[in-house]
Amino acid sequence: MNKAIFLDRDGIILKNPGFINNPEQVELFHDIITFIKKAREMDYLVIVVTNQGGVGLGYITEDQLNNTHAEMLNQLEEGGAKIDAVYYCPYHPDAPDNYPDHAGWRKPNPGMLEGAAQAFVLDLSQCVMVGDMPSDVQAGYNAGCDLNVLVDRSLVETPYPHIEGYVVVADLADVATLIQMEDY
Repeated sequence: MNKAIFLDRDGIILKNPGFINNPEQVELFHDIITFIKKAREMDYLVIVVTNQGGVGLGYITEDQLNNTHAEMLNQLEEGGAKIDAVYYCPYHPDAPDNYPDHAGWRKPNPGMLEGAAQAFVLDLSQCVMVGDMPSDVQAGYNAGCDLNVLVDRSLVETPYPHIEGYVVVADLADVATLIQMEDY
């Protein structure tokens, strides 16, 4: 069985300006390429799992979302960082008639992670979920991931407190330390 690091998109890979509807808005965080490259060296698959309720709400189209993801993947690949898959949930509870079949995918539900586990033959107990919102790490916890990390880039110190099934850290370098990515 394989192992994976699941990454939320906005706030972890992309600086989060809100609903991104134009590929020109794609701006990577400075530490993401190094992190992904190191994860792959450690034989982790890297899979993006992202709530994109703006689609369900009608703020962005699926074409705009796909163009944004294509630009994100292009920028990552130019830096030598490969993503294995991108899963997104277009459902939003304020528009329950739009994409109701995806409701179980919206984090904190584990649907995207479980779908990736089936597609990539993952042992979720060997996987890591990294996000910047409680719903991200709750999805990892609900899926049975071994490590669930909440990145709060506003932290000055790295306290590593264990709170309800997840750890809070200041940046991806701290996540790398938790996963024991030496020489990050």
